[in-house]
Amino acid sequence: MEESNMRTTSFIFDFIGGLFILLDGAFSLPINMPMQVYAMAFPFLAIDSIHLFLSILSVAMGAVVIALTLVYLVQKRKQSINFSLVLLSIAIISFLSGGGFIVGAVLLIIVNVWSVAGHLTFKAIKPGQNRISKSASGVQKPLRQNLTADEKVIWDLINKNKGTILQSKLIAESGFSKVKTTRTLDKLEARGLIERRRIGMSNVIVRK
Repeated sequence: MEESNMRTTSFIFDFIGGLFILLDGAFSLPINMPMQVYAMAFPFLAIDSIHLFLSILSVAMGAVVIALTLVYLVQKRKQSINFSLVLLSIAIISFLSGGGFIVGAVLLIIVNVWSVAGHLTFKAIKPGQNRISKSASGVQKPLRQNLTADEKVIWDLINKNKGTILQSKLIAESGFSKVKTTRTLDKLEARGLIERRRIGMSNVIVRK
């Protein structure tokens, strides 16, 4: 299911379910104007019957929402963390909280209105992904223009190897001497573009 369709479908079910929950809470109050009007208009029906009916409908709607969010989370678990996590938590809490049904219904409606408006979409970002992406797109292109010819050669080789490369491999691929490579790396490190790490007997160059 597409994310936009998921938001719309969940909103519809939650909105209807939330209204049922609100009505359920209204009918359960000991002194309530809608309840008195209902009793006068439909004296042949018991309050308990309508209360039970609304309870079943609200729980059914909630079950549909929970099922939809679980299916969505399973399908999209590797792509994004959606508002479904928030939605699922509120739905379960509202159904288990007894008198909190009304609060749960209001929260469900607010969350879904918010999500349909596009304010509750969280993209899953792997550790370091955002930092690397920023370095690659936001820093790499503007700064490359300011690099010297030797620095560009080293910088391009580091990016070609996805931001991590052994210094020995860097020397071999660049064709520079060890001294020239070291001096160029010193300049790039001073610019804050790379860092050198010692792993065993080897130096590893890592793009920041």
